[in-house]
Amino acid sequence: MPRARKPLWLIEQPGNTFVVRGDAMMLLKAGGFRGVYSGSARGWILDRRRLPDLCAFLASRHVPYEVRTDGAA
Repeated sequence: MPRARKPLWLIEQPGNTFVVRGDAMMLLKAGGFRGVYSGSARGWILDRRRLPDLCAFLASRHVPYEVRTDGAA
């Protein structure tokens, strides 16, 4: 039985923005996403309206990711 792949990206939705954690810079740029890196959030911050687009882009590239809404990321 194959093991589940560990997500390369963790996406946390704290409010009107979301944080992408992981080795994300190159893929974000390739997908045309413009985020601001935040050292305190330890990730790239993007507008929440772009989340469905980002999830579709990651799925098309077969990049494992996980979206968390509970703030446990």
